[in-house]
Amino acid sequence: MAQGLIEVERKFLPGPGTEERLQELGGTLEYRVTFRDTYYDTPELSLMQADHWLRRREDSGWELKCPGAAGVLGPHTEYKELTAEPTIVAQLCKVLRADGLGAGDVAAVLGPLGLQEVASFV
Repeated sequence: MAQGLIEVERKFLPGPGTEERLQELGGTLEYRVTFRDTYYDTPELSLMQADHWLRRREDSGWELKCPGAAGVLGPHTEYKELTAEPTIVAQLCKVLRADGLGAGDVAAVLGPLGLQEVASFV
């Protein structure tokens, strides 16, 4: 049986004084990463209501997060991450019930699918 990689993401909220405490323990900042994520959806937020998240990461490309466990309703803790643009377009068309757009790049279907920027974070 083939085994793939599983990404586990956990977010931490450091408390006051965490940076100073790490420095006291000998920790140093090796590098800082800054990026911009821009999220797209319909004006009615159809993707988000279907628990799908389309984003473009600056200098990285498109990603669509989709629910990972079939048949589970509500917010998910497990997602499939699609990064191949034809696969993203196919899933967008399925979720938004739009046929006939074909497979192509994501930017080309934003307008026809009624997708627009809804949030941008740095």
